[in-house]
Amino acid sequence: MYKKIGVLGGTFNPIHLGHIELARAAYETYKPDTVLLMPTARTYYKKEDDLLDVSVRAEMIDLCIKDYNRDLCGGMFDKNSSRDFMQISMLDAERKGITYTADTIRELKLLYAGAEIYFIIGSDSLMYLEKWRNADYILSNAIFLVGQRENDDIRTISDHIRMLKKEFNADIRLMPITGFPISSTKIRNDICDKKSISPGILSKSVYEFILDNNLYVSQDHR
Repeated sequence: MYKKIGVLGGTFNPIHLGHIELARAAYETYKPDTVLLMPTARTYYKKEDDLLDVSVRAEMIDLCIKDYNRDLCGGMFDKNSSRDFMQISMLDAERKGITYTADTIRELKLLYAGAEIYFIIGSDSLMYLEKWRNADYILSNAIFLVGQRENDDIRTISDHIRMLKKEFNADIRLMPITGFPISSTKIRNDICDKKSISPGILSKSVYEFILDNNLYVSQDHR
């Protein structure tokens, strides 16, 4: 029975190693039983034509998870354990209509009754967290783990966390992450422009899948 569930949501269009770094940092720092990578079918803040079909994005997530569960779990879990460092969850994708975080948290609380929910975000998302739909509910029912990079403005981040704690009694915790910010938009544009993708951006399996299936080659995915 899971006692702590990490959740990393997003469009994953495509999944890249910045996402994996967030998941890894969350596990190593706060020890959730697993981290659910949860692709959205639609969101209220991105145009629908920017997204590949969720089934294709899910296939890339699955490839990436297999690569990094194998590489990372040796040191994180007992080798005889059946648990995975990361799992894919289609909870958001299977919900009809627009995806909202509050709805996700409500469903997770039913599926994993009694478990703590750790919602994983980057420091950029932290800065407008209070503007999310049903922010009161979200911040009262999940612990937010925020990835902090070396070049982040720690004073601005700390001030914003203090405000959220004061206004919403939020439980927000920082976790250090390494590497540089990675942009899914830039990845799509570079592939469309036939530019090579630098190592450390995409997993090998995901990159090969994109090339083999001619993904992101049209202007529709810019």
